[in-house]
Amino acid sequence: MEISLFALALPTIVLTLASAALPAESGAVELRYRGTFSKASRDAEPAGEPVKRFDLYCLSTPRADGGRDVAFALDEQGGGGWPWTARFGTVATDRRLHPAKNRMRLLHEHNGTPYVLVVPFPYFEFADRLGADARWEAPRAAELPNQNDTAPWKYRVSGRKKVGNHDCFRIDVSNNFGPQESLWIDSSQPLLVKAERRIVIGRGEVHLLKMELDSAAPLNEEALARVRRPLDALLKLQRQLKRSDDDLSAELSDAQLKIVADQVKTLEQQAENTPFERLVESIVRDVNSQSRRTGDVESLARRIVGKPAPPIRLKSLDGEAIPPGELAGKIVLLHFWNYKGDPFPPEPYGQVGFLDYLYHRRNKLGLRVYGVAIDPRFADSAQAPVAVRSVRKMQNFMNLTYPVVIDDGTLERLGDPERVGAKLPLWVLIDPKGAVVHYKAGNYPIKADEGLSELDQAILTLIKQQKAGKAD
Repeated sequence: MEISLFALALPTIVLTLASAALPAESGAVELRYRGTFSKASRDAEPAGEPVKRFDLYCLSTPRADGGRDVAFALDEQGGGGWPWTARFGTVATDRRLHPAKNRMRLLHEHNGTPYVLVVPFPYFEFADRLGADARWEAPRAAELPNQNDTAPWKYRVSGRKKVGNHDCFRIDVSNNFGPQESLWIDSSQPLLVKAERRIVIGRGEVHLLKMELDSAAPLNEEALARVRRPLDALLKLQRQLKRSDDDLSAELSDAQLKIVADQVKTLEQQAENTPFERLVESIVRDVNSQSRRTGDVESLARRIVGKPAPPIRLKSLDGEAIPPGELAGKIVLLHFWNYKGDPFPPEPYGQVGFLDYLYHRRNKLGLRVYGVAIDPRFADSAQAPVAVRSVRKMQNFMNLTYPVVIDDGTLERLGDPERVGAKLPLWVLIDPKGAVVHYKAGNYPIKADEGLSELDQAILTLIKQQKAGKAD
């Protein structure tokens, strides 16, 4: 028997909202939605089983200025998804219930490329315009970076229909590209009861995102306090981690991991028997898993750092071997990563932009940088040309000036972090005597104005030591 993410709710009585009062004038309300994301058939209906399912929980509370704070938690099943740090948050609305920024988003992986899917907001800002055959136009802020249609969107009330216990207006929404979505809004209040949104991903493949209200429940003060405790702790933790909303990586830095580990026990206690229990369980699993991986990667680093590097065998993209003499007596930085440009990997692109900047600064001081492309297709003579074209596409896209080469067994000899569950990139710094002095798996925590400062400091130390040695 399947249990929904939010089946473990507070012991409150679930009531259908039927008051004619606007939600902005009411107290705290819990909303639960279920949704699917499916390929569409030619008649604009779902074709086959959904490629993704999701549950959305919202806690809506009034603010003194007449707007509302809508806290949310999303649970995604199938087709990839956001790391737990981006699956919850708060959206503020104005008095008309217009969200400042809708952060309720799914992440779906399609043919190796991640696509952001914005979830319809639970409140409808044009409730005052609803009526039989009503039509209007209004601007609509872009929800995704690639949306550039600035023309007003068209809204049309196409009828009324009963959805569950709700008497609803159906609103059809279109733009210059045609019909985009249909919304079913409770006729007595601006509450979204059902939504169907048309989304194009991949190479023009039409999909349908559907969601429907499962339940709506007002909360008394005691029930609200029980929900607020884990929610407030989660939001505080989110602020402390200082991660971007668009960060697709599930990996935390050592400092971030410690912040979470210090709070996770308290979070577990607060979230028990609340709608956030499953979310916190996923946080606990992730922290434990990353802690184990960190320990395993540290073990790899201890075995290699301070010891002579194994033979470094690399090939150019044209298949020519890199002569060992090019590395002898040099400060060498190896950056192992996929370097795929088709499809482009999610940001931060292995931090290669910052690496290229570092290369420009330190190249004249003796640093050699090699981006080492890791792709199983290089081992297949039929697929190798495709892999090379993908690397060149990435080089051009990022305007990289340091050489990108092909591995010839070096990663295995150094210690592949993927073998212990960690992920590339891997950064290996080798001193002029051929010893490994730095081994780092994963991306660096960076600030835009500082770049790869931790790595740069290690390089500068070697440069100074090399100069001092020559002076002697």
